[in-house]
Amino acid sequence: MPRRDGQFASSIGRCAVTDPGSEPPLVSVVMPTFNYGRFLAEAIESILGQTYRRLELVVVDDASTDDTPEVLRSFSDERLICIRREHGSRSGVLARNDGMAVARGALIAVADADDESLLHRLEHQVDFLDRNPDVCLLGGGMIRIDERGNPIDDPILSPIFDAPRKYREELLRGQGVMLHGAMMFRRRVLDRVKGYGAYTSSGDFEFILRASRYFQMHNLQEALIRRRVHEGSLTQTVGPTLRGYHHLLFTLREYQWLQREIGRLEKGKGSP
Repeated sequence: MPRRDGQFASSIGRCAVTDPGSEPPLVSVVMPTFNYGRFLAEAIESILGQTYRRLELVVVDDASTDDTPEVLRSFSDERLICIRREHGSRSGVLARNDGMAVARGALIAVADADDESLLHRLEHQVDFLDRNPDVCLLGGGMIRIDERGNPIDDPILSPIFDAPRKYREELLRGQGVMLHGAMMFRRRVLDRVKGYGAYTSSGDFEFILRASRYFQMHNLQEALIRRRVHEGSLTQTVGPTLRGYHHLLFTLREYQWLQREIGRLEKGKGSP
């Protein structure tokens, strides 16, 4: 992988010079990071080394205090865009929104700085979305690894339902149906739902739940990422109790939205 001295801006900047007149990449991979310097290089390399080449990688440093800036400076790939937040957003959702704000791709892929994407991840997702225009959010499975990158267990696959509505039905029951760190979605999803809410935890669930109001989703029956399990991960530090509470809260709010939509439609039906 190309790793030479690059450039790192304090606000928004490229790690290498890119011709401003060049064709925008099809896939924008957005990766927020906070004090994950020890994992970051592997995460970046797993994206830049993808078999699918038409991509840009937007890394948002969420006010890290470790060696994250040095790691970013070590890359010179012109597809890498670096953003630095001066004030951290805690759960990383605001950092993810910052990354999506500068993303240029027609497809946007989620990536976490402590995970690794498998070699063919983007290629397989782009191919599926190209062949299935009605699907707007696409996920897949994972292989859990420890801090050293050793597999913990067999691949864990995400559910697949024959009827597209089943994904939303499960979400309305408070069940997660899509692995956020392996998700890719079309730009029109972002245009409609306007990014992530500023929640301490489960912002990914809330984003997918809102998107399910308008768009079809699906999961590939294969592992797309290597999900790192370590003490510093948000999944470990937030805890299942708080995540469960937020899932319940978001689900109740979604039922309120449904009631308002039903009322609006009934009102419109009764009008001349």
